[in-house]
Amino acid sequence: MAATEVEAGKEADQQQHLHRQHTPKIAFVAPAKDYRTASGKEIIAGEIDLLVRALSMGKLHHAMMGTCAVAIGTAVTIRVTMEVPP
Repeated sequence: MAATEVEAGKEADQQQHLHRQHTPKIAFVAPAKDYRTASGKEIIAGEIDLLVRALSMGKLHHAMMGTCAVAIGTAVTIRVTMEVPP
């Protein structure tokens, strides 16, 4: 990851990467199932396609971050990256 960011021009060197708390973005993806949101709303599995919890700055984020949403959306369109129902 650090070498890629240096190559892309986002970092001056690999050591600089160690001080950036907002990377990497890691997401856990699971099949849809019923759950309750942090605000108490009940979500039914039939209303959603999948579950995603993402880490931001080393902590589980309470919502779907825009950067994560774009990555998950892209991954879903590439069938070999995720098991997507037909």
